[in-house]
Amino acid sequence: MLLDLSLPDSYALEGLKILRADNPTLPIVILTGTLDERVIAQALQNGAQDYLVKREMSIHDLSRSMHYAVERSQHTKRVAQLAEQEREARLLAERTLADLAKAKTEAESANVSKSMFLANMSHEIRTPIGIILGFSDLILRTEQSKEEQQIALERIHRNAQQLASLVDDILDLAKVEADKFEPEIVEFSLDALLTEIVEANAVAAASKSISLELSIECDPCHTFFTDPTRLKQILNNLLSNAIKFTHRGEVKVILKDEVDKQSARRTAVIEVSDTGIGLTETHQERLFEPFSQADSSMTRQYGGTGLGLLISRKLARSLGGDLTLLSTTPSKGSCFQVRIPSAHESNFFGSNAETVSISFGKPTVDRGLLGYKVLLVEDSLDNQALIGKYLGDAGAVVEFRCNGEQGVSAAMTNDYDVVLMDIQMPVMEGNVATANLRASGYVKPIIALTAHAMRGEKEKSIAAGFSDYVTKPVNRRALILTLQQHIRKSSGTQPLSAKGS
Repeated sequence: MLLDLSLPDSYALEGLKILRADNPTLPIVILTGTLDERVIAQALQNGAQDYLVKREMSIHDLSRSMHYAVERSQHTKRVAQLAEQEREARLLAERTLADLAKAKTEAESANVSKSMFLANMSHEIRTPIGIILGFSDLILRTEQSKEEQQIALERIHRNAQQLASLVDDILDLAKVEADKFEPEIVEFSLDALLTEIVEANAVAAASKSISLELSIECDPCHTFFTDPTRLKQILNNLLSNAIKFTHRGEVKVILKDEVDKQSARRTAVIEVSDTGIGLTETHQERLFEPFSQADSSMTRQYGGTGLGLLISRKLARSLGGDLTLLSTTPSKGSCFQVRIPSAHESNFFGSNAETVSISFGKPTVDRGLLGYKVLLVEDSLDNQALIGKYLGDAGAVVEFRCNGEQGVSAAMTNDYDVVLMDIQMPVMEGNVATANLRASGYVKPIIALTAHAMRGEKEKSIAAGFSDYVTKPVNRRALILTLQQHIRKSSGTQPLSAKGS
């Protein structure tokens, strides 16, 4: 731009300043009629690159001045760009250093948490193993009264359950880290499932003189669609925590419902509240973090891996819902809320439902297999004795075989209501035995009995011809309910106990 300072409005110097603000890289040469050094200095300060005195300039002067102005402007632009690049590089370096420092702090904190977690995990695993081995040795090597033996066996049983729970947590953690939860959506009765879960935790609550109550604040939900195994795991985690951290008062489970007006699908809202120790703000912030526990010290009062809530939240979200801490007050208790949507439209939950509260005491022995014949194919004599006892106490007549070949022969020559088949056995393993039975036209239910609890095992069992599967260590109630379900489906009859026997 060639700008004359002697414009009629005498606004050239102020205009130059405005032009330079709007166009910081535009080359500007000013033209002046007189050599007024003060005016020229001010023009250069306002952003001009050069000046020419009109009465003295030539074509050569004009060309030189314009080239000079362009070069100076480009130099100024390069300097500005370098300065901006330097500023950005400095800011990036500062951010990088800050990020590195933060990452280092987080890594150190994570390492400390993980190291403490592993130390506690080692303690949690080795402690029950030591107790199981110790009391087993006492029973085998010393003479004890029946009362002493009973106490020892109760301690062995309690610690074996604790150890099994720890192993489940470790396996579930691996699934969480790999993000490989694959829900199995089926239809089931939600109120019946809740009743079963609360009843299963009644003994633990009764042992601490804690009131345990289930409150159904909606119509009974007879058809609900989600993964009942995962839902049961979530609620068992919440209930066991609530009972563990409550020393007096009550633990309460409340079932409510919500409806999506557009999809007509229902969401089960389940709250688990307690009058226990509650959580501080610091503990709340770390509640759902991996390898984190409210008390991670070596002198902590409560055991456990610290994985239950993390796994439960992951499970809830894998089912399309969530798990949140609804409220908590130190020394007064906490309330957790689980929200699980039904995968399909469900015909339950009414708007005029009345609240039904059920208090639970010690559960009674289940006789739900009374009169049924069961073939147990299992090579471990200890497992034969244990599972046979479970089934016998439930009223079943049980016959035993030690390998798959014997199992096939017995099933084809005798009339059993259900076959319970181990997978890993000598002579012929369970998958081959079941495939042979199905190939021979055997239609009665065959339930797989396996210690393999990893993802995909159920699919493998079903593909081999099994009707369902039960994992080891065997849960007595789950075993009986599974057998009842498939016997009922196969024969179209109800168990004798359900008929009033």
